[in-house]
Amino acid sequence: MPTPLSWDEQEMDELERRIRNHPVPVDLAEKTLNRCRNEQMELPIRTSRRFLKTKIGAAAAMAVALVICSGYVSPAMAASLKQVPGIASLFRFADDLGLRTAEEQGLLTENDAASTHGGITLKAPVAVYDGTRVSVGLERSFESESSANVSLQEQMTSVELLIDGQSTDRYGKDMGLGFFTFPTTDKNASIIEMSDLKNQGGQPLPDRFELTVRATLAGVDEPFELRIPVERKADQSVALLPDVSREADGLSFKVNKVEFTPITTQITTELTFADDNRMEDRDRAALAYDVEDEQGHSLRVLSGTGHPISENVMVTDTRFEPFASVPHTLVIKPFRYVYLEGGDGAFALDQDGNPKKIYLPELELKIEVPSAPDKK
Repeated sequence: MPTPLSWDEQEMDELERRIRNHPVPVDLAEKTLNRCRNEQMELPIRTSRRFLKTKIGAAAAMAVALVICSGYVSPAMAASLKQVPGIASLFRFADDLGLRTAEEQGLLTENDAASTHGGITLKAPVAVYDGTRVSVGLERSFESESSANVSLQEQMTSVELLIDGQSTDRYGKDMGLGFFTFPTTDKNASIIEMSDLKNQGGQPLPDRFELTVRATLAGVDEPFELRIPVERKADQSVALLPDVSREADGLSFKVNKVEFTPITTQITTELTFADDNRMEDRDRAALAYDVEDEQGHSLRVLSGTGHPISENVMVTDTRFEPFASVPHTLVIKPFRYVYLEGGDGAFALDQDGNPKKIYLPELELKIEVPSAPDKK
């Protein structure tokens, strides 16, 4: 059994301050951009049968880079917080407002899935599914006290997911489902996230299923296998089918669907190119967008899954953090990132260290949200 971690007075003061003030998450963008300045930002997107890492100028890439570059809770502090009632879930340390909300509102499914090999135990104590994404928290522990030099995220060399014991291929249109792995501020924890392709011709996930996670860790011969019960909890979810679009310069930008849950805001868009502007033109295909409400509040992007449904049509689900409440109006502001010359996918930065954006007002869309949208 691991030796319990102790905390010193400084960490106890910090713990008390966090519990007393319960602050909202700090925006880490300014602190992490400089650390990320010279690093290559990549977003895993399922665009073929293989799991490709495509360096695209999408807002999701920026979000993933910020998560990977940030780290502001020490392992000792993380262990300390987990011993406090009400702060037990590793989702508390996720750089994701939706997952923290899921914990606060009791939307998590808790379980005791665990697997031990080579003196390491891998657990999956929590999962949440809101109809747009499945998020599973993983925790690593050691039989004896260890000062591992690498995080769980870095130690995982491969991950395979099964749904009710079968490949995820049957839920894709012509490929398996994509998934992401995200680190947390605790180096012994990681989050796996998966979404279906129901908006792109695939099959929706069941409301209840058993998710099998098979993970291989560097330095351990045998794979870890965890069987995790997943249940959709989306009683407060609503969906819109606005079917609004704009066209400019041989490009049509359309919003097919908007989904609101307490955990996620998901927007499904359709990008159609003129016949002479196929998706091989990567700069034109790499279209991102900001999402604002009627008061100008902007959502932080989390991840995205794109899939071509024809030679010149790309359908993409982009997941953002949730609104505090369903807004009256959504404003979709498409833009493209500016890249440095050289073709390595690095962002050009403005004088404040933020990625440069070129907004496309001719494609901007405004969506009025009914006072009582239909439930999903």
